[in-house]
Parts: sequence; C-alpha cells; structure tokens
Amino acid sequence: KDELKIMSGTISVNAANNGIKGNDAIIVKGGSLTVKADGDGLKSDSEDEGLGNIYLENAWLSVEAGDDGIQAYRYLHVTSGEYSIKTGRGSSWTGQDETMSYKAVKSDSAVVIEGGSFTLDSADDAIHSNGTIVISGGSLAISAADDAVHADEVLTIEGGTLDISSCYEGLEAAKVNISGGDITIISRDDAVNAADGTANPVGHANANCSLIISGGVLRISASGDGLDSNGTLLISGGEVYVDGPTSGADAALDSDGGILVNGGTLVAIGTLGMVETPAGNSAQKCISFATGTQITAGTTLILRDASGSELISYTTAMGGQSVILSCAGLTIGQTYS
Repeated sequence: KDELKIMSGTISVNAANNGIKGNDAIIVKGGSLTVKADGDGLKSDSEDEGLGNIYLENAWLSVEAGDDGIQAYRYLHVTSGEYSIKTGRGSSWTGQDETMSYKAVKSDSAVVIEGGSFTLDSADDAIHSNGTIVISGGSLAISAADDAVHADEVLTIEGGTLDISSCYEGLEAAKVNISGGDITIISRDDAVNAADGTANPVGHANANCSLIISGGVLRISASGDGLDSNGTLLISGGEVYVDGPTSGADAALDSDGGILVNGGTLVAIGTLGMVETPAGNSAQKCISFATGTQITAGTTLILRDASGSELISYTTAMGGQSVILSCAGLTIGQTYS
C-alpha cells in the first residue's frame, strides 16, 4: 500500500487485475520484469500530495495489459532501460471497451522521458498526460490507435528519436514545443496538432494554443493536416519536411493564428484545396508555387540558386500539387529554379 522498490532480479507476473502496484510510488532501478495483467501493468494511484509516482531506471520491462501499460497518478519519470508495452490487443484492434483506457504510458499530471528504448503498441494513446510531457532523449517506436503522444497542456520535445509508424494523430497538446530530436510521423489525420479541445469561432485564433518548432528534424506523412495549430504556428529552426494531406479539405500547413517562418528549413507538399502560406512578414523568405501536374511520390525536388548551388533537395513520400519551400539564403529579387 506504500512504496514499492525493485532493485534487481527476475520477476514474472500474471494478474487478473493490476500487475505491479505501489500505491504511493513504484521505483524500479534494475531487474527483468514480465507483466501480463487484465488491468494496468504498473500502477501508482495515491492522490495524496506528492505521491502516486513511478520512477524507472535501467530496467527491462515487458508489459501486456488489458487496461493501461504504465499508469502514474502524479509523476512518471524514465531515465534509462528497455520497455516493450502492448495494451488491449494493440493499435490495430477494433474491439475496444469504452470503460477501459488502453494507454501504454499514462500520467494524470506529468510524464518525463530522458532516455531508454521503447516499443509501444497501444489500442489508445501511446503516451498520455492530463498535464505535461517532456521528452529529452531515448528511442521510441510507436504504433497507436489514437494519438502517439498527447498532453492536455504542454508537450515539449528536446531530443531523442521518435518513430511513429501508425497513429490517428501524431503529437497533440494545447502547446507543442519542438526544439530537438529526430521525429518521423505517419498519421491518419493531423501529424502535429496544437489544440485544447475547444472549438474555435471561424476566423479566430485560440490564444491558449501554439506550435513552435525551433530545432530538430521532423518528417511527416499525413492524411490530414501536416502541421495544425488552433493558435499560432512558428518555425524558427530545425528541418521540417511535410508530405500530405491527400484530401482537399486539409493542408500541409494550417494555422488559425497565422504562420511565421523565421529560420530553419521547410518543405511542405500537399493538395491545392486549402493551401496556407507563411506570412509575408516572416523573417526568412519562402517560395510557394502550384503545379497543374501531380507530383508523384518518389519525385526528387531540388531548389537551386542562380549560380546553380543546391539549397534544398527532398524526395517526396506522398506527392501533391502545392509546394512551399523556405531556407536560409532566400533573398527577394533573386532568381531560383
């Protein structure tokens, strides 16, 4: 009922309810754990002040859970280790029970991932927080029936590798801040979505929502919007490559509060139906054009300056008819091809 510490050893659990539970806290600093549970795999759910936490370090953990894989009421912190988590019957399962949660990694307050190797196959969100999420390291392979990474308030990605091979939406929070990391997203709807669940009046931005990209590498293949913000969208650094959408009702770039590109490299390729272009007062210039001929997947696009020097080279994943490009060195009055 209090604090559970696991420092080493080999532990195998087959549980009709929760697999491993420390009401006040679970601390794992080593060992090999295999958990099969009809309920939650690991759970700490004390609502007392400062309790309900899970700390994972240098552990090998395999979880198959009928509900959530790892659930902390207050704080979930991972620094290292290897984690394989499957919830429900995985991301392709269609028989979900609405009374169950099925999230692979969940906290009611905060999730912090500094390192570790993760393989997550979730029948709901893969990583979920009702508050905030910070990812600064680690390697994460994610397949999710719903969002790959979802925070109700703020999602911050500072480093690490995220390979999201299947999801409904990739990254979602009211405020999404990406300053580092190597991120690949294949989504059935929006790849990155800054939204807080409230409906925006037509023509009005939500002041609580923002999407800021200042570093890292982001590769997107989206059937919905590529980058979508119900508030503002700012790109000031990093490399952003967007393929999609496939429908005319979505856009590669979509923002209710305007799009600023002040730095970095941007390639956005999609359909013509709802094209949005960066604002003219962006600190870094952009090229936007449409073509009457469909650019097919696998086509290599090269942007060159007047002297023939290559500024951008990108091979499309999905194709389209709208192309938006931005990088350092673009100057008004110069010729590019």
